[in-house]
Amino acid sequence: MKLSRRVVALVVALIVVSLSGLVLVQVLLLQSARGLKEQAFRNNVLTAMGTVVRQLETREAAMGVVRMTGGRSWPRVMAVTAMHVSDSALACLSQDSALGLTVLPARQNVWVDSGVLHYRVPSRQRITIEVFDSSSKSPRKIVDSVSDPGTYKVQLQAVSTQPGDLRVRMAANAYQYEFRTGDAVSKRKSDSSDSGRIHLISRVFDNLTQGEIQPIEKRLNLTVLDSLLAASLASAGIDLPYQFGVVSTLDDSLRLVSSGGDTQNLRSSDLRSRLFPSDVLAVPGDLTLFFPGRAGYVVRQLVPLAAATSVFMLLIAACFVYSIVTILRQRRFAQQTVDFINNMTHEFKTPLSTVALACDALARPDIAGDSQRVGRYEQMIRDENARMRSQVDKILQMAVLEEGDYELNMTELDVHEIIHTAARGLAIQVEHRNGSLILDLQAQASTISADRTHLTNIVANLLDNANKYSGDRPEIAVATRLDGRSIVVTVSDKGVGISSADLAQVFRKYYRARTGNRHDVKGFGIGLTYVKLMTEAMGGRIELRSRPGEGTSASIVFPLAE
Repeated sequence: MKLSRRVVALVVALIVVSLSGLVLVQVLLLQSARGLKEQAFRNNVLTAMGTVVRQLETREAAMGVVRMTGGRSWPRVMAVTAMHVSDSALACLSQDSALGLTVLPARQNVWVDSGVLHYRVPSRQRITIEVFDSSSKSPRKIVDSVSDPGTYKVQLQAVSTQPGDLRVRMAANAYQYEFRTGDAVSKRKSDSSDSGRIHLISRVFDNLTQGEIQPIEKRLNLTVLDSLLAASLASAGIDLPYQFGVVSTLDDSLRLVSSGGDTQNLRSSDLRSRLFPSDVLAVPGDLTLFFPGRAGYVVRQLVPLAAATSVFMLLIAACFVYSIVTILRQRRFAQQTVDFINNMTHEFKTPLSTVALACDALARPDIAGDSQRVGRYEQMIRDENARMRSQVDKILQMAVLEEGDYELNMTELDVHEIIHTAARGLAIQVEHRNGSLILDLQAQASTISADRTHLTNIVANLLDNANKYSGDRPEIAVATRLDGRSIVVTVSDKGVGISSADLAQVFRKYYRARTGNRHDVKGFGIGLTYVKLMTEAMGGRIELRSRPGEGTSASIVFPLAE
């Protein structure tokens, strides 16, 4: 079956389009995967930044409560804050000295000892202390002033100091501490009056908004912020060097920058989170992050997927290429087989016709009695029979050689002797065509190790090709020379030559150059294939040089015998 050029071209085109489409789809999928990785990275970072923002807000609110209660709520604040803040942040919170707070134990802040009233003031505030005894009907105010932090004492006079007779009430920041002398534990109660509640609400609002009017850089600590970010990013599974800063949303200026931070990239970063989002009065500010190795981090996550995709795509591409090459080779081989069959048919048709004519002539009565003519026709039949046998032997021999089922009888031979023998057989044909055959055997050493039969066939094939493709008057030259420890045998002619496109194909089985693929030039296209195969089998090599219209030069190189 002959493969149509159009069908082969269509199959090749479909394979190329399919492979190109597959590669394009894989590239698009990788790009999509990269986008998803980028989005996942951004979401994780923003989630971590949101956690940091909440922790900062919780921390500031906790500090406000501590300030407002004078430190008495510190243990409870620490316990509640610990549920929302990481260990590292909690440590920073506990060690923050910027507030100037003294953590007080859960104990009474006012007491009476030996007629002296002692009271402690944790922070600057207004203190009111009243005392009652059994003999008086109204309270007596003994302290009413704004006091700085410290411990104070007041001498009690004209009041009963017997256990249970004296009642003390201390008011500070809308809270009252009331006890009787001799009570084991102080009792705290809230001011129930409307004015107390109004005063409390006012103080709470003042304390909550007091921090908002401060600049953002005064409300943050770089060390604490760095610690919170490191902990949150580690919890999100992000282990990359980062830079951070705080950007004012009013003028896009950087108010805080980490050490070595890239200000331009921090301003343009898409990783932003609003700081203190519950603020009412503060100027808005954004926490911004920049990862110098962000692109490489995302690409590294895609390396396993890209590597697997590349390997499979290369395998598929290799299979496609192999399929295309195989199809083209099969088509070329099929065409060469058809040409071989045509050449073989023509080669056999001529001797068969000659034999048929000779047989018909022998059957005629007028020739049967002529012994001379009968003998000539019989010789003609024998010659044509030998010619066909020789052609069949060549085909069978080539099949055996391709299978490697042959044995070489390697002996030491004189190359010059082989050349002289082959040249004698060709000289008559060349002279008959008014041509010339020149031997220029200059090699001083000409003994090689080779098989006589195959070496003779190699030289004969080269001479026969030079004769067949040399036109009407062949000019053939055979030369030998030494090249180191090798002998070079060159057979050259000035015939039609071979094009560069055909030069690389002439050693293929059944291939015949287009200038020689004619019925007036006999052959099956297996001569040079045989020459190359047997030359290499005997340890040599063949080189072919040619130009169209200028002739061909074939050189065989064999190592000299030791």
